[in-house]
Amino acid sequence: MIRVQDSLSRIAYWDNIKGFLIVLVVWAHYLWAYSALPGIYTLIMLVYAWHMPAFAFVSGYFSHRRTSPESKMITENAARHFSSHEVKSLVKLCVTYIVFNSGMVVAGCLLGQGTHLSLIEPAWSSWYLLSLISWRLTVRYAVKVPFVLPASVAVAFLIGFWSDVNNSFALARTICFYPFFLAGYLLPTEKITHLLSQRNGKRYILGSFIFSITLLFAVLCIRYATFSQWNVMMIPYHGIWSIVQRGFMFIVSTAAITGLLFLTPNRTIPLLNHWGRNSLSIYILHRPVTFIFLVLVPVNSISPLNLIILSTIATLVTMLVFSTKEVSEWLNSLLNTITKIIYSEENDCIPQPKRYRLRLMMLVIFLIVLTLPIVQKGHRKYRYSQPPISVTMSASVTSSTQAEP
Repeated sequence: MIRVQDSLSRIAYWDNIKGFLIVLVVWAHYLWAYSALPGIYTLIMLVYAWHMPAFAFVSGYFSHRRTSPESKMITENAARHFSSHEVKSLVKLCVTYIVFNSGMVVAGCLLGQGTHLSLIEPAWSSWYLLSLISWRLTVRYAVKVPFVLPASVAVAFLIGFWSDVNNSFALARTICFYPFFLAGYLLPTEKITHLLSQRNGKRYILGSFIFSITLLFAVLCIRYATFSQWNVMMIPYHGIWSIVQRGFMFIVSTAAITGLLFLTPNRTIPLLNHWGRNSLSIYILHRPVTFIFLVLVPVNSISPLNLIILSTIATLVTMLVFSTKEVSEWLNSLLNTITKIIYSEENDCIPQPKRYRLRLMMLVIFLIVLTLPIVQKGHRKYRYSQPPISVTMSASVTSSTQAEP
């Protein structure tokens, strides 16, 4: 009974965190196009400075499927190969990316947000799905490498010297946020169980202190260290100062995640818990609605205070609508139907020869993902020369057409 309660407590705890993070994602997307308004740019960057690394951290933890003591044994027994269920999940994730990215492009075109069409360069927030595919494909092999976590951090810094690693296949953020995904994947369940068992006033005070200091440090980075959207997009370095800025990003993200782990209660917070459980449907469906919001509320027609109020209301409505059982089941049914056309389970476990062929195929696909940006450079290089979004409104709309933090 105690083990069951511990498991339920952990599930509620992580769903609370996911719910909080998805609220920030949606809210920041409503604000994104209004970054030229006074104070809004700082507010946006205050969120973007850490929330997606935190999302990667949570995704890493859930990717290990450690919600019960028994699942740890299952994970260890299956560590050498992909099960049929895992292959199907990866195929479904690929389908989700293709459908979502294409839908985003169509919605953007219809609502005047750009005409960019490419599966190579993900549109707007669909980059995270592409990164998640790469992370899940490689993580079980990566964790076998000695000192993989510090090594991944080193690679995240060194990769900034390679100018070809940009938004193509979301490669820059895939590599640079990989340490956070790995950290979540490697996080021992026992540590979380101990943390949850020690919930008291001192823990919440410590979490509040860490989180508050982190946000203050982030504000200082934004104001005085010229922290911008290009830093959170992990673009190639433009000088020594870019390396320092990336270091600030990692410090802010790590500290914010630590504060969040201490601050989040282990009991169910109804709305946050519900939104956390349905975060996928919210993430996939909310972005076109923010385009409609921009059409209905032009940039020059609203003050910063009114924008914050309206965007908060719009965020709550969006969360409530897209987290409903009906919407979640409809989306899941659609994705499952398309997935079955591409891949269907014949057995509970893939035969050995077929398993090796699948692993080889996925390795080839991953290598193509890594090398295509180099081939693509001669055809069309991603434009990083645009000014930060705080300079002009037109620049923010243009840059967000092809990529978004």
